[in-house]
Amino acid sequence: MRVGLILLLLGLLLGHGSVIHGIGNNLNGNDFIDSCETPFSRGNINTDDSLDLSDAISLLGFIFFGEPIPCLAAADINDDEVIDLTDPILLLDYLYTSGEAPFAPFPDCGIDPTVGEMECDNFDGC
Repeated sequence: MRVGLILLLLGLLLGHGSVIHGIGNNLNGNDFIDSCETPFSRGNINTDDSLDLSDAISLLGFIFFGEPIPCLAAADINDDEVIDLTDPILLLDYLYTSGEAPFAPFPDCGIDPTVGEMECDNFDGC
């Protein structure tokens, strides 16, 4: 326990994006070691490993009815740290009119390359 606390404090003293040998990288500078973050694929809201209309429907259910989604970060299509009506519109635009693709991580699973508050505690789609 003490060793972990000491390494955590050392990491904070070294600053964002630093490497503590034997622990891992913090490439996105969010104070979490990358290997401890949950990988996800942005846009795959229902975690069924497929990006389709059902993801937009799940997102609309979250926005209008508070239906749970497993990974908030996957639902933030434009990575603006807000889940609003823009996100399902952008997703539908990508799916049906060749609009701009969701921000990374997309189309493959990965960690969020940007610093933000959106959480992803559970993502079974990776």
